[in-house]
Amino acid sequence: MAKLDLRVRVRYIDATGVSVDIESERLFVITLIDVCTRIVLGWQLVPAPEYDHHDVLCAIQDALRPRLKRQEFSIPGLAYRPGAGFVSMSCRS
Repeated sequence: MAKLDLRVRVRYIDATGVSVDIESERLFVITLIDVCTRIVLGWQLVPAPEYDHHDVLCAIQDALRPRLKRQEFSIPGLAYRPGAGFVSMSCRS
């Protein structure tokens, strides 16, 4: 787990079309890392003064959820390298 002290502002449009700003001065990055391979299995970003057990559970759920490659990228010309992928993809039989 890492703690970053910085000022973050996220702006998004909600379902009703209203622009919403969320501001935080601390960002926690909760990561689950395999000890042997040092692969990041799951993560959760927490833009709050403190994190709690719900945030840790979200990181665990993220580690257990299989990942799929994107079919399209929003940046033109961006693509995966040959053989690239997620760890959960290499364990399939």
